[in-house]
Amino acid sequence: MRTARAVSLIVASLLGVGCAGHVAVVDHYQVSAEALRAYQQIKIAPLYSQDSPFYENLGPVSGLSCDNNGKTRADERHAIEQLKLKALQLGGDAISPPGCGPSKGVDWANNCWTSILCEAVALKKR
Repeated sequence: MRTARAVSLIVASLLGVGCAGHVAVVDHYQVSAEALRAYQQIKIAPLYSQDSPFYENLGPVSGLSCDNNGKTRADERHAIEQLKLKALQLGGDAISPPGCGPSKGVDWANNCWTSILCEAVALKKR
């Protein structure tokens, strides 16, 4: 009985670790044609700073590109597309220059063997 309880606690803690880093992915097939046109207009603001008089900060956004067992490849371009789609959902028309890099380890929550994570700030022109 103790062994079964110990095993279930270990499994539960491992599942919790996988969920902690979960990044929601926007399914672009579920986005309207109008929203996709707006998405194509979202730019990367080249000289963004926190106190920019040109942009309102709408908050941080994260984008993920995932290699799930060879079915798709992790690609920085796809992760940046996710940033733009999320900025659009927040009412933005730009993002700050993104920071991208490989995620550490297997991302169980997103079923990714390897992944690239990008982070930026969603922006709206003033």
